[in-house]
Amino acid sequence: MNKKTIKKLTFSLLNKAIEKQQMKYSDFYLDNSIGIINGGKFIFKDVLYKENPYEMEDARVGICKQGNAHIIINLIDHRFIPGDLIYLGKESIIQIIELSSDLEITGIAVSEDILNIAFRGQIPYIFNGQLKDFHIHIAKEKVEFIKGLIITALLLTKQKDFDKEVLNYLIATYYRYIYSVYSNSSGTKQQISHNQETFNKFIQLVNQNCKNKRSLAFYADKMCITQRYLGTIVKLVSNETAKDWIDKAVIMSAKVMLKHSDLQISQITDKLNFSTASFFCKYFKHHTGMTPQKYRES
Repeated sequence: MNKKTIKKLTFSLLNKAIEKQQMKYSDFYLDNSIGIINGGKFIFKDVLYKENPYEMEDARVGICKQGNAHIIINLIDHRFIPGDLIYLGKESIIQIIELSSDLEITGIAVSEDILNIAFRGQIPYIFNGQLKDFHIHIAKEKVEFIKGLIITALLLTKQKDFDKEVLNYLIATYYRYIYSVYSNSSGTKQQISHNQETFNKFIQLVNQNCKNKRSLAFYADKMCITQRYLGTIVKLVSNETAKDWIDKAVIMSAKVMLKHSDLQISQITDKLNFSTASFFCKYFKHHTGMTPQKYRES
């Protein structure tokens, strides 16, 4: 039996789906890092093929408005009904099993860069890679509030020369509210393990200090544990090394400044506490495959 090829569920594919469905202009917004969909028929049903695996290129949170769906997400069966809140994290793998003809889903998809910008580097733990996905049923008033946030964001994007910074704040509000709903859901309240608590504290410290501190020794000292123990816990919880998380945070901070400020490369070098611009450029290229200037121009 041939293995199924995993395809990326990209913003390009989202755009293809919108074109195929001929959605009303007022019902969607799409650029290369943000996708907002307000209802309409489930736009992916004509571009996603049953039982083919697809990998999420970005984070997506949505509400099932009507209809139902049977989808395998990260190897687990999920069945969606109206009122279900669905989160698919970056690199989640989905397979469509069955979609009802009247299925409608509304939501917002964003790139990792936009999440970092929206939360100014302080991404809530459920969106920073610790959770691959979740699926919970929520109260009607919460569904309506989420739908209201989506409509508000869409209305903003239809204004001439709208302020992208305001849209980022709306996206932050949307994802922060999702975090609140998830955290307070009766089905998700559970005691956090010691390992998870240690990892959460580490991520919090990295978010707060990554612009100035890149050594594991600093974070281990702050947490009053050994570097070896911290590294072991981080690897167990996240399947990534502590250095990977530190580097990821530094790169995200650099990307935010490159894309959303007029700072010179030399100034960004200083803000991120690199000894020279040359060292910063090598570091950035090693982790992204392009120079800071190329990223800024992309």
